[in-house]
Parts: sequence; structure tokens; C-alpha cells
Amino acid sequence: MATTLKQQEAIPASYPAVTPYEHWSDPSGLNGSFGHIENIEPGVIWQRMESWIAYRWGERAVTWTVEGGGEWQAPLYPATITTFEIWENDAWAEVSLTAGPYGGLCTTEGETYRITATVGTSDDPPAAIVEAWRRLHEYSRGIAEQFHDEFADIESHGRTRIAAFAAKAISLSGAADLLKPYRRPGNVAI
Repeated sequence: MATTLKQQEAIPASYPAVTPYEHWSDPSGLNGSFGHIENIEPGVIWQRMESWIAYRWGERAVTWTVEGGGEWQAPLYPATITTFEIWENDAWAEVSLTAGPYGGLCTTEGETYRITATVGTSDDPPAAIVEAWRRLHEYSRGIAEQFHDEFADIESHGRTRIAAFAAKAISLSGAADLLKPYRRPGNVAI
């Protein structure tokens, strides 16, 4: 079985623009009951979501180092492979790989490969991805607003663990349920 040893993924030039949930703002400039609304960088939300899913929106370069024989499939989707290389004689040399029966590439036992690809799409994300982004953005904004200028507390005298709220944001925001079909490449049509 071919195994991915290493994945180097670049950050895309841009992520899709998603409009966050609209918030009430009052004429006094306080912007709602929280006093001010924290601005969460949109790319941070995309990167957090991408850590949970195999699909990518916004094209970027990815390089995988693969070892072993068998069929290998790109763990990210959609992927357009641009270069196949094999490690031989202390250097990388271009090689051709054949297609496997399950849509992957056939590799040879005992060899190490470097596979370079462009991953991601410039298409608009589906409604479920947009909604997951909005939920995670809203949840992250709420945490930043509520605990503005405070350190992440560790359970102390009955106080809540703020760090746990942030760490579980994907689940607690409801975004994880929407992202579930996108966790494996080829699981859904985009």
C-alpha cells in the first residue's frame, strides 16, 4: 500500500468571499449588546475548516512525498497533478505513473515519489460549506468578543475553560455536521 509520508500545502492567493451573518447595530456606534464586534480574519476561518475536510476552495500548490507500492490517491480534492518524480541516484527524476483501477496512481514497492499538484477550485462553494463558514465565523467572533483581552482560563474556582470553547469551535458551532460529507476526497460531487 502506498503511503503519504509528507504533505506540503501552500496557502491560496485568495479564499472565496462569504458574507458573515448580519448583526444589529445601534446609532450610538456600540454595534449591538457586546459594545464592539470583533473582526475575525476570513482566511483564519477557511484554514480552520480546511483542517477538517479534504476539499479545497481557492487554488494552491501541494507537494506529497509518497512511499511504497500499490495504488495512491491524492488526499485532497480536486487535484490536478502536474509532476511525478522518483528518488533515484540521490536526486529527483521525472517518471510516468500508470492509472490504478480505483482512480489513483500505481506506485512500486521500495520507491519514494514526489507528486506535485494544483489543488482546489475557484468555483463558488456549495451552500453547506458557506453555512459552515458562517457558523464557525460567528462562533469565533463570539468567543473573541466575550473574552476580549483575557487569557484562556484553565478551570479555576468554578470558571469556565475558555481554551476548550475555542478548541471545540468546529463542533460547538455546528459547522462539523455540515462539513462531514467533505472529509474524504470524492465523497461528494462539487
